[in-house]
Amino acid sequence: MAIQLKYMEGKEFVRQALSGKIDFSQIILEEGFNLSGYEGFDELQKYLKKQNFIENPFVINHSQLKGVKAIGIYLPYVKGHVTDLEGAYLEKANLREAKLEGADLREAYLREAKLEGADLKAVKNLKNVLNLEEAIFCETRVSEKEKAIIENALKKRPRFIVE
Repeated sequence: MAIQLKYMEGKEFVRQALSGKIDFSQIILEEGFNLSGYEGFDELQKYLKKQNFIENPFVINHSQLKGVKAIGIYLPYVKGHVTDLEGAYLEKANLREAKLEGADLREAYLREAKLEGADLKAVKNLKNVLNLEEAIFCETRVSEKEKAIIENALKKRPRFIVE
């Protein structure tokens, strides 16, 4: 049986998050929504940083967040099982301990995204992630397949500038 997804505009997403909602499973967020450019982003960031996501994680399981722009978003411990993050711009996002198993990361932009302790097992299209070599990994949970892809990407990262 197919999962039914509910469309949500970006401003409604922000409004509901600020009102305390943490479960955004099975939504289709307005494609390409510029969350970090939205007027309520700073307020949302302050709110998110006060939450205890260890006990009550933010949930986006089985959702579509295609092309969302969320530079620096604070979402450690987020649960994003089988979430479509195709083209998501997550530069400097705090995704520590995120549960992203089975997520689609095709052309997601992860420059300086914090993925320490994140679960990236069975993610789709990891080879197509932009700036994967610049993401931050430490004790990130992966299978041998994801490990090989990440290690290969990290080889591309410049280590030194000799002058």
